[in-house]
Amino acid sequence: MKDKCEKYGIAITNYALGEDLGMPQEELFAHLRECKQCLNELVDWKNAYAVMRAKEYDSRPENREKMAKMFENLKKQVFGVDPACAVAKGETVLNMDWEIGSAAGKIYHYVAKNGKSNTIDITRNTDLNLKKVDWAIGWLAREKKICVSYADNLTYVYLPR
Repeated sequence: MKDKCEKYGIAITNYALGEDLGMPQEELFAHLRECKQCLNELVDWKNAYAVMRAKEYDSRPENREKMAKMFENLKKQVFGVDPACAVAKGETVLNMDWEIGSAAGKIYHYVAKNGKSNTIDITRNTDLNLKKVDWAIGWLAREKKICVSYADNLTYVYLPR
């Protein structure tokens, strides 16, 4: 799925399942009118759900429960979101693999292009907020993709030699 489409992934799945979209339905429909890829994804989800529901109706109660768990796990694998995460009205469950991974890629490329940079400059020169910058730096440092130093109350990031 393209970057601009990523925020619609959960809404598409939830629409197919008849669950809360997490966004206004009009916003999703406007996007679907413009994006064939997401529209095709919605059709795929609706078809998959129809098959699963048909099997569910033909199954014993214990199999229906198993099928529901399998489908929730499928959602988690596809979107990286744990369906067990409780969400209050108005909140969105973050797809942490996507959020942090995307931010990490932006930071890595920024530092590769600009050299040693502090988190304030990275935040100013990318579309990332400081929280996502911090998350992504932690991920990149853990993977040993960057080095991190601290001086004059600033955190600096640079590529290993």
